[in-house]
Amino acid sequence: MKNSIGWYDLKNIGQFCKELDEDIRLRIPDKFLQRKGWLE
Repeated sequence: MKNSIGWYDLKNIGQFCKELDEDIRLRIPDKFLQRKGWLE
């Protein structure tokens, strides 16, 4: 059975992780990032 999403394929895992990281960063409030020193 083939997955229609295909993100689990090793050749696409880098792109999947990059897109996931970008989505997560968009959801983290800037105040939190500033307190942690991750955002200037």
